[in-house]
Amino acid sequence: MKRILDQNYYELLDIHANATRDEIRRAYRVMKEAFQEDSLAIYSLYDSSELTQIQRRLDEAYRTLLDEGGRGAYDSTLSPTSREEIVKESQPQTDPVPLKVNVSSGNEPPVIDGELETFLNNIGETCTGELLKRFRESQGISLEWVAQKTRINITYLNFIESNHHSGLPHWVYLKSYLFQYAEVLGIDPQQVLEGFLKNYTPKR
Repeated sequence: MKRILDQNYYELLDIHANATRDEIRRAYRVMKEAFQEDSLAIYSLYDSSELTQIQRRLDEAYRTLLDEGGRGAYDSTLSPTSREEIVKESQPQTDPVPLKVNVSSGNEPPVIDGELETFLNNIGETCTGELLKRFRESQGISLEWVAQKTRINITYLNFIESNHHSGLPHWVYLKSYLFQYAEVLGIDPQQVLEGFLKNYTPKR
């Protein structure tokens, strides 16, 4: 992975070439929070000077990509290789994957058992990949559909749900993935981040 300050604006915000204005705003908000000096995600990884530089670059990326003219001008400065990579990542993988709903008859509501109910009431304390997976399945949502909606590599989604921490990306990017994953499932992203972090052992 490139050094953070060497990444282009799309890589820095962890968004694809066709990102909408709302997606740009959301990514900017997540990354700005991730690179605060008091963030546990980057504790000891960057000094104060580096964090200031990163914050400024995030601001530049946000202002540039949110402005249609500025975004077009910036895109024209990217190398052919960089443009190809960004476009490739933004292309749909396959035909749309439908939302799979588990219903035995008619339109019965998804079943939430006692353990999942406890999880939903205490996400900030009990969040694990296994419980996230069980909740997703209880709602009849396929992992393929989550991957398509969020554009997150399905391998990383599998790693999140299996608590395979050593295979996950840098926490700064993992935080963005967890935020998007939680939003798609309709649960509190901040609580998911807080709970998952309590059980997360980052790579060194």
